[in-house]
Amino acid sequence: MTTNRYCILLIVVALALLSTSQTVSAKVFDYEENNVIVTNGKSIDSLIKSTKDVVVYFYTKTKESEKFMNSFLKISSQFNDDGSSVRFVVIDLEKDFATRSKYEIQDPITIVYYKNGQALSDFILPKSAGSLKSFVENPLAPIPVIPGPGSWNKIDSQVYHLTKRNFTQFIQTHPKTLVMFYSPGCGHCERMKPAYAEASITVQKEHLGDFAAYDCNSEMSICEKYKIKGFPTAIYFHNAKESAQYTGDRTVDDMVEWFRNPSIPSPSQKKKQVDREL
Repeated sequence: MTTNRYCILLIVVALALLSTSQTVSAKVFDYEENNVIVTNGKSIDSLIKSTKDVVVYFYTKTKESEKFMNSFLKISSQFNDDGSSVRFVVIDLEKDFATRSKYEIQDPITIVYYKNGQALSDFILPKSAGSLKSFVENPLAPIPVIPGPGSWNKIDSQVYHLTKRNFTQFIQTHPKTLVMFYSPGCGHCERMKPAYAEASITVQKEHLGDFAAYDCNSEMSICEKYKIKGFPTAIYFHNAKESAQYTGDRTVDDMVEWFRNPSIPSPSQKKKQVDREL
């Protein structure tokens, strides 16, 4: 009996030690020292509306978000030391699902620049102190081409990946843009991505315009605005206005040739018209 009790005690102690070793204690950050405002879902609206320039770090607790918090605090301190009027704010959305839904936050690290109560731009650059500093200094700087999410990340391209907050700004500053509205779970979208990506490189090299992509699963409002019913749907915007929809073959040559003059049918469409007339 004594031996059994001893064995049970050893098991209990071992489990306790294992549980302790797996627990990651939350880091303690000195927000006040770095002039960062900590807020919550009840006060975030009024804070954004009452502050002329504010950078908000929406986060959930992950190793990456905690690591980047150090960079956020560092940049906040630098701007404060330089006499900047920009305020830096953090809000923990770990359990605040209502605020997460209201502000359409999908990622554990989401940083948004607000000006006069309105979202101005998303921080989509690589997560480093230097790139955050550049973003705060010029939130309306041209959006760079960066590897996209999911399977986009494996494809060489010059496709810009847009969000709800930078969509309008992008089509206003890129007068000739083809946007592919897609869903990550769509098989037709997956098959179109390689050709779309290759075509984007061609149009960039020839200075014809820009190719962009928008994930309708993550942010539906833009897709609803343009009445996207199926995937993929590619719409051409000229001077920020919806101008034409691409309905040709999902091949590099067809997309590039059509993009040169979106007002006329693509080569594949012309061929189909001829075949029908025969």
